[in-house]
Amino acid sequence: MKLSILTVRPLRVLIQWMSGYSAWTKAQKHYDAGAKLQRQGRLEEAISEFNATIRFDPHDGAAYAQRGFAYLSQGQPQRAIQDFNEAILLGLHDARLDDSLYLARGRAYDTLGQHQRAIEDYGEAIRLNPQLAEAHYRRGLTYDKLAELERAMEDYGEAIRLNPQLAEAYYNRGLTYDKLAELEQAIEDYGEAIRLSPQLAGAHYNRGLAYDKLEELERAIEDYGEAIRLNLDDGAIYYNRGVAYFNLGQFEQALRDFDEAIHLNPRDAGAYYSRGAAHSNLGQHERAIRDLDEAIRLNPQDVEGYVGRAIAYTLLSRDAEAQHDVERAIELGYEPDRLKEQIEELKRRR
Repeated sequence: MKLSILTVRPLRVLIQWMSGYSAWTKAQKHYDAGAKLQRQGRLEEAISEFNATIRFDPHDGAAYAQRGFAYLSQGQPQRAIQDFNEAILLGLHDARLDDSLYLARGRAYDTLGQHQRAIEDYGEAIRLNPQLAEAHYRRGLTYDKLAELERAMEDYGEAIRLNPQLAEAYYNRGLTYDKLAELEQAIEDYGEAIRLSPQLAGAHYNRGLAYDKLEELERAIEDYGEAIRLNLDDGAIYYNRGVAYFNLGQFEQALRDFDEAIHLNPRDAGAYYSRGAAHSNLGQHERAIRDLDEAIRLNPQDVEGYVGRAIAYTLLSRDAEAQHDVERAIELGYEPDRLKEQIEELKRRR
């Protein structure tokens, strides 16, 4: 009997060990398949494989981590956070994943608008890996959202120090300089972002805006044009380039851009107003009035629309209609003596 007991117990242990080993190998097989699918961008299939990994080995922290990365890439931040929490709880101590886990969970919190939690996670990622430029960059973005601009600048600067090729860090630091009205520094950073990533349309557009504020209109027009060439199909770019052309007295070019701005955004009252002003400067006062009618319809409280239309009516000798718009503009707060003086001067010159 003693011999029987001695022989049976090791057999049971062997069976249990083999069963556990089988589950582990199956888990590993699914994990490897999931990782490969994830690299190929086949996220739904990858998640299915990580589900199988966890089914065979519920304590595999790396599987939770990788499934969390997949959920984050799918735009499911809440699910991603749940998986990152589980991976951390399981004590995942893979040096290649620890900082990435906190970085990714920070991104998920950011997506959900939980910015303080995001900042804490980015800070932990930096503690684990002080050389992680992306963590500084993303924390900078979050500080920017919270209007903590000086802290944002510090993090962008550190990200650039750690990775001088990070075009997005230069670009976003440029945006922050812009908010601080430090336009020359903003232009310098936009330029560096463009040098590193010539296809970065936003950098061209925002550099154009900065040049515009500095009244360097030819340079602004050049950058707006490059942003358009890079397929940044945004009515605001055409509108701003149109205004730059208008301020240079190039009214025909301005009209073409205002036409495109209206095509892309038919409810942009400012574009109708500006096109009306361009028509008026070209002596096309009836067309100007039609555009100003639409500008006023879209924004009845815009005093400039009434002033512009009063001027067009005056130039067409439609004084009663002009007077009605003068009165409405004054009601909305336009300085009465100044407006009346403008209208009288136009009457003398027509």
